[in-house]
Amino acid sequence: MLLPDDNDDDSCYRVDIENRDQMVYSKVFVLRAGSWSIHCSASADLARSSEHILKVTLLMRGTIYMLTTTGYILTLDLATAKFSIIDLPEGVQFEYSSNLAPCRGDDSILYLFHVSGDKLTVWLQRMNDHGGDGSIASKWILRDTISLLETCGHLVEQGWELEDRREAFVSVVGVGDNAEFVFLELEETGVIVYMHLKSRKVKKVYQRHPYNDFGIRVLPFMMVWPAVLPEL
Repeated sequence: MLLPDDNDDDSCYRVDIENRDQMVYSKVFVLRAGSWSIHCSASADLARSSEHILKVTLLMRGTIYMLTTTGYILTLDLATAKFSIIDLPEGVQFEYSSNLAPCRGDDSILYLFHVSGDKLTVWLQRMNDHGGDGSIASKWILRDTISLLETCGHLVEQGWELEDRREAFVSVVGVGDNAEFVFLELEETGVIVYMHLKSRKVKKVYQRHPYNDFGIRVLPFMMVWPAVLPEL
């Protein structure tokens, strides 16, 4: 389910996607006035197999961005019903289902969060740089590099060393528009933290129950404060 970033658009979108080898098929449905209808259908023979398309999906400026496990972002333009490919930044790769997360920004900027080991990097790319040949030249810019051991180490159990573990150290569970902040889960302790990127301020916001193994995803949104709530 995807909500558009255009304030004038009161619709909601749903994308159903299937891939076999190098072929990808998609149907996009739109919800208006309480009724679903088909917005567009698309198919493409990709130059590289997508293997698996992750559930982490972003809708920005009329384009759907879908992460894959094979080193690129698959995009679908809703106006033209055409697929394109954006290569990931050099050195960035899929390692586990929550080490990559896209984020939309103002002025048609796409952000990408990447966690590898104890390092969090944030990349950006201007969508206006894209061509229309179906393969988008990557022009990623590295915006931030953050050591998670330095910023979040005090929230990890004492005696634990990153080098001794083969499992995921940190998962990205939520991001804020314009890459202003990020929510991370520290796998070792089950702690969910909020990090403000500019100040590097880190705050514990939630403790996962030790027997709760369900995946957690945070969907941040902005609201008026103090909140105006209806009377009970």
